[in-house]
Amino acid sequence: MLSILIVNWNGMRYIQACLLSIQAQMTGSYEVVVVDNGSTDGSDLLIEKEFPWVRLVRSPENLGFGRGNNLAARVASGDVFLLFNYDTELLLDVTPLAGVLRQHRELGCVGARMRNGAGVIVANAGRFPSPIRLMLFASLFWKPFRGPVGPPGLGAQRVDWVEGSWLLIRRDTWEKVGGFDETIFMYGEDIDLCRCVENLGLFNAQIPKVAYKHYTGWSVHRLPMQYAAFRRFVQKHFHSIQWFCAQTVLYLGAYLRLFAYQLLWWTKRSQLAHDKVAALHEVLKQWRTTERVNRTQVPESAGQRTNP
Repeated sequence: MLSILIVNWNGMRYIQACLLSIQAQMTGSYEVVVVDNGSTDGSDLLIEKEFPWVRLVRSPENLGFGRGNNLAARVASGDVFLLFNYDTELLLDVTPLAGVLRQHRELGCVGARMRNGAGVIVANAGRFPSPIRLMLFASLFWKPFRGPVGPPGLGAQRVDWVEGSWLLIRRDTWEKVGGFDETIFMYGEDIDLCRCVENLGLFNAQIPKVAYKHYTGWSVHRLPMQYAAFRRFVQKHFHSIQWFCAQTVLYLGAYLRLFAYQLLWWTKRSQLAHDKVAALHEVLKQWRTTERVNRTQVPESAGQRTNP
């Protein structure tokens, strides 16, 4: 069985179309598990009423994307998981791809090409963070393909990571890495998952000819979560000099961005610049708070790996 895992949070605008697209496209044996993260817009009631075939799990609080998917995975019965956002729509049947993943054990996380609400292709796979790439976050998406992988007819291209809004993975692989890192609330947990999967000796891949639709995206107000996720990635996967360089790049980068957007706000009164200034102040505030907490605890040695 294929288990489609969805984490919903106030998704009234999108969840119905999402579930209808699954009904329209899917064949074979599948189930849908929806974890509702304490929604207040009635979307959980809509799912319960209109889609009784969905396994609905209610959380009284917002667990975030990672913890929500981990909960859904514990409830699911399938041997293959499709992580699927509530603001997305399937454009084809995933059943054959699940079969490919079962047969080709060298594959870890598999992603599809993402289209936005207007049908335009948007980058959603890339390279792992490095000190150089962390200077410009957009560089994580540059030249992601690293050559073909998997069966020739599939057309899959090896990549470092794929986005978690459409991510196919075997249950046994998921369990080996422990699912998502629950210290990451949102953003970057998919990159960390793919790094952990690659550490098992598996290949992550994107299938460019397979597409799905994703309506919403990144918001500047979520920049603090993005920074927190990158800092966690550095803590887990970098060593010695690389760890020090990455920490320095992230820290100085936050201050340089803050200075640049503050200057833009003073001169142009740009609302976007204002929002980024506020977000970067929050990034640095969280960073200082974390450092104070770490100083009161037994510190880990720099560059020592931690378990997912």
